[in-house]
Formats: sequence, C-alpha cells, structure tokens
Amino acid sequence: MLPRWRDQASILFAPRRVTLRHLPRGLRPAVRIATQPCGGGEGAEPWREPLATLGDTMRKLPRGTTCRVIVSSWFARYALVPFSTTLVNRKANEALATHVFQHVHGEQAQAWACRVDPAAAGEKRVACALDAALANAIESVARSCGLTLAAIEPVLTAGFNRARRRLPASCWFAAVEPGRLALGLLLNGQWSHLASERYAGDWEGALARMLPREALMAAADSPVDALPCWIARYEADADPEQPGIGVFAAPGARERSTAGPMASAEGATA
Repeated sequence: MLPRWRDQASILFAPRRVTLRHLPRGLRPAVRIATQPCGGGEGAEPWREPLATLGDTMRKLPRGTTCRVIVSSWFARYALVPFSTTLVNRKANEALATHVFQHVHGEQAQAWACRVDPAAAGEKRVACALDAALANAIESVARSCGLTLAAIEPVLTAGFNRARRRLPASCWFAAVEPGRLALGLLLNGQWSHLASERYAGDWEGALARMLPREALMAAADSPVDALPCWIARYEADADPEQPGIGVFAAPGARERSTAGPMASAEGATA
C-alpha cells in the first residue's frame, strides 16, 4: 500500500452544521470526523452563517489539502437538461441549464451558477444551480486557505454517485437530510423526473407522501408508483462520504424491516 501524499477532505455544507471528513496523508492515516454547529437557513442569503463556519473549518486544514464540498439541497436547485447535439462543451451545457432554470424560476435564476453532470449521448442531464455568490465564496475561501478545491457537489449527486452501483436500472432515488428531501426517478438507467421539497416532522412520512404525488407528476409511459425507492441518508454528525444507503419501506408497509423504515441492502445500513 502506497502512502497518500496529500491530505484529503470532504465537507458537508448544510444550514445548521458543517461536517468535516479529514483523511491525513501517510501510510495508515486515521479518518477524523468533526461537526461544527452554526446558524443559517433563513433570509435572502441563508448560506451566509454556514459560510463563515465553512471558512473556519477550511482554515484548520493543512495547506495543499484536496477538498470537496458537498452542498445541502437547502442551498441547491435541481433541473433536468435535455440532450442536444449542438452543445459540445461544458459552458454550452451550463448556458442551456441557465435557460431551463430561468424558464422555471424567472429572472432570479440570472444570479445563479449552474453546473451540469455528465451523461451519455441522448440522455438528460442533472443540473444544479447555486447562488453565484455562494459558489464564488466557496472557491475564494478554499483558495485563500491554500486548498485544492476538487469539486462543489450537491447532496443529490453525491448520494447518487455513492449508491449508483447498487441501484436497479429503474427506481426512485432520494437524498434525505434533516428537513429536506430531494427525489429523482430513474427509468432504464436515465433520469426522468426530479423534485425537491422541505418537510416538517419525520422524513419517513414525508417521503411516503411525496412518492405517490411525484409518481403522478412524472408523466412516464408506464406506472412508476411501484418502483423501489433507494435513499442516501445524510445524518447529522455522520461521515459526509458515507451516507446511509438502503431501500425505503414506507411506514406501515408489509415489507418494513423491524429496524426501521430503511431496509438494509447489500450490507448497507441506515
């Protein structure tokens, strides 16, 4: 086993907490998980208070650390961008994503920074929009701390990438956070529908109510309400790189496990 030559860090950036996963360089480094509570989640720029905490967290990392920031769905908007043969580079795809967000959200989308996930030719792409001021601030703080910013990634994409090898070709997929759900529909391995909403109370009941509603709105060629729903659950204080991956069983459903509403799958646990 070769030693790691760079420190590596992943940071979950959420309204009321910033959670750091730090893997120091070396032959047998020990992972350190630390959560810093913070305010935020309200107002015109709800990310301002968490951003200050993010800066404090980054400044404690060694210079040269490769850092990845996973952004909560509280601060992200999602959309599906159609495939186009005329779009040949990243900037063109981002321009199309901006147009899609403007069509849905109006002029306010002009102040957003859009990123588009890669996908195979002919497939729709998942686009994420953050306030441009937030995206620029994260990049600026990382640069001032001497960190290499590898990615700014929304929770939905991060969770999907962690779970994708286990997912069937057609299923629902949800990223679950305290107070927030992001839900997508995969049909034959391609994204078909996206939705995101806040919730109060328990996430199990909120997701159980959200699924049939979004199944009606998905406009699929065949019924999708019976498809399994996989989830990536981002618990408070949990490792940002290790969300709980499993299959959701609605409260009261016959297949519900005795351990809770998320049945384990392929050794994954809630």
